[in-house]
Amino acid sequence: MRIDSVASQPDMAGRYLVRFADGSKMRLYRQTVEDFGLYAGLELSEEQKTQIGDGQIYDFKMAYADNTPIE
Repeated sequence: MRIDSVASQPDMAGRYLVRFADGSKMRLYRQTVEDFGLYAGLELSEEQKTQIGDGQIYDFKMAYADNTPIE
């Protein structure tokens, strides 16, 4: 799965919004972005994406582009 963008969140110091090609997104601490070397254009496997979500991030939320939660 390709990362479309990695952007800092001005209202949340030290946190980043990572958007994926399928419309899902994650809100991550800066340290997590650095630890996993995340950047726009990076291709991740589903396994890698899951590893990022397994207790490694703050406020893990995945949602479709219309903000419908992925259950």
